[in-house]
Amino acid sequence: MARGRKKRSRRDESTRDTPDRQAQEVEQLREENQRLHKRLEEYAKRIADLERQLALKEQNSPLTSKPPSSDGLAGRQRERGRRVKSRRKAGGQPGHPGHHRELAQWNVWMRSWISRRRRVATARAACTPGIRSGIRVGIKSRSCR
Repeated sequence: MARGRKKRSRRDESTRDTPDRQAQEVEQLREENQRLHKRLEEYAKRIADLERQLALKEQNSPLTSKPPSSDGLAGRQRERGRRVKSRRKAGGQPGHPGHHRELAQWNVWMRSWISRRRRVATARAACTPGIRSGIRVGIKSRSCR
């Protein structure tokens, strides 16, 4: 090894062509900065548009003087079905004593049905002869009521 000779380090090599590398790096950073500014402007426009749409959706008839028919699909829909489902099935639960009306005896029911039919038949019979014979004048309908 020669004493007067210095070893070259990597640091010395990188400093030798720094003006060219720095100029390239500055140019790359400027291009990237411009590209990011364009994206930022696009995002700002998109955010403004979405905020405008949201403001329009929140304007509905209860909040403005618009009629309810103009709401359409705008606005938040009211929450439906807030009922919490229980673990039991609908209807009577097992083991619960039922409440019901006692059945009438058959002969009592039949007598009331027959008497009801007779009353209706006699009312109709009392009403119809006058209409058929034309005795009643000025009757607007054929109803007996």
